[in-house]
Amino acid sequence: MKKFAVVLMIFSLAGCANVPTNSAIREGALLGAVSDGSIVRVIASFPQDGMTPDEIVTGFLNASASSENDFRIAREYLVPDKKITWNPTQVIKVYEGEGLLNSLQENTIIFSAPSISTIDDKSRAILSDLNSQIVEEFRLVEIEGQWRIDSVPEGLLISNADLNRSFVTFPLWFPDSSLKTLVPDNVVLPRSATGTATRLMQLLLAGPSEKLAGAVKSAFPVGTNLSLNSVPVSNGLATVSLNENVLSAEPFSRELLSAQIVKTLTRIPEIRSIRINVGSQPLVVPDTPIRQSLSDWENFSPDFNRGVDAFAIENKKIVTVNSEGFTPVSDDYFAAGDWFAAV
Repeated sequence: MKKFAVVLMIFSLAGCANVPTNSAIREGALLGAVSDGSIVRVIASFPQDGMTPDEIVTGFLNASASSENDFRIAREYLVPDKKITWNPTQVIKVYEGEGLLNSLQENTIIFSAPSISTIDDKSRAILSDLNSQIVEEFRLVEIEGQWRIDSVPEGLLISNADLNRSFVTFPLWFPDSSLKTLVPDNVVLPRSATGTATRLMQLLLAGPSEKLAGAVKSAFPVGTNLSLNSVPVSNGLATVSLNENVLSAEPFSRELLSAQIVKTLTRIPEIRSIRINVGSQPLVVPDTPIRQSLSDWENFSPDFNRGVDAFAIENKKIVTVNSEGFTPVSDDYFAAGDWFAAV
């Protein structure tokens, strides 16, 4: 019975198992994604008369999971001026479990919990260091006999469970260095927020995250922005209006940037096609319809015209896995030497 270690991922495959030789690469489901027709909502409650400082802070944290109407319910737990100035999406701190509340004095509550990650102002998730903690101080004041939060933490505090219920991960797509394949760069956005298509386009035009900046590019010419700060969606059609900077893109770059836009925006369930304009006129892209869909850009999929399904190791030698089975790699460099010990 033979076993094989797949290169890079180094999976062990028992010889008696079925090894696929012609399957395609498929994109998996998104974190927080739900099937069409599913409804996932976080039910938040407004503050009630007579709530204690502990109850006010607990209510605020629970309500922070509901982004509806710009976090309207959570804002009701704040003093009037903080209702206006609080920016919940400036940074999002994600914690594990329910956290602990400790009272320093009647009007000061300390919240602490294990830190999972931080979502920055560019909607990218950054994992926290091992064993790191979130510690936030809430100061409260009485207004007409009711406690309200006067010192609100920067951004949003949310549990990992509520994040998965209330937020969705969307991939932005950027060309790799070969300009032949698009690579995902994930961002995290509120599930119920309006203007998701607009926000995704703003993030796409801003470029890739730092962790991918050296490996991917953007096909958009420098200075390309939305000419209208909105991406309207009607009857399944999203209209993206770019400024005139995009006209400096060469024909192949126009194909690439179109693929970036279409692949990014069609992750929104209600969007089936995209119209890309310069101002009010369609952007000319060679051999491409005005209404573009995902099928128009299959050539930028990692699975397009793929001849080899995988690399593996057999008897310490690298082989390719294709429709013919296992074939030794002919390259002298890869054929030389023992790559891995037998599994």
